[in-house]
Amino acid sequence: MKFLSYVLALAVVLASFAPQADAGRRKRRRGSDVPSALRGGKAVQKRHNRQANADDLTRLEKRDDLERFIDLGLLVPVDDTRSYYLDSIGGHDPGHEDLYRHARPWTKRFLDKELSVVRTKFGHRSKLTSFVRTDTYQGRICRSGNGAAICGGDWWEQSLHLTGATVDISKEGMSRKTLAWMRKRLVQLQRQSLVSAIEERGAFHVFVRKAYGKAAKRPTKAQKPKKAEKKKRHRRARR
Repeated sequence: MKFLSYVLALAVVLASFAPQADAGRRKRRRGSDVPSALRGGKAVQKRHNRQANADDLTRLEKRDDLERFIDLGLLVPVDDTRSYYLDSIGGHDPGHEDLYRHARPWTKRFLDKELSVVRTKFGHRSKLTSFVRTDTYQGRICRSGNGAAICGGDWWEQSLHLTGATVDISKEGMSRKTLAWMRKRLVQLQRQSLVSAIEERGAFHVFVRKAYGKAAKRPTKAQKPKKAEKKKRHRRARR
């Protein structure tokens, strides 16, 4: 009888752990959807800041710097389009929200090109939640208790939003197919050294490299002349 009681008690204990184990497996399965190339961490943050240094990008410290960069055309305005719309941005600097709706020209080009594909392929209009920030603005976010914000003091802990080249693309409303395409595309662009991206809990954090703008400006190869045009040229040559 004692042995039977022991077995029954053990079965009850094991059964109580089963739901937790299943939940853990489900959590691991969900987490595994994120490609290793899009995961963050200390080493990734260091690498991304080194890339920003290699691109010779200034980190903006205060609002005066932000206004100067806008006046010089180093940052361009980003407005709603058919492919994307801006969520509430600039809320930590009341009265100056429009200043934070700017980005580097190549970052704007990235949004227009890549998110128009998302709109065409999947009918999804992307939500953008953050662009340029200043160090002062980042400090306000940190003091607000936002656990996702980069708030350290070391050089590698600087947020790439301070460069104006970074955008947060919300995952809200994205279908599984859209998410899969975004992951695949960002990894592809990252391998080409055109972006550096991190998939966060609710958004894709994308630092767009200067090279993206240069790649977009490359002239297309001249098309081969059609047969009829070839014949005309041949007749002219014979004359």
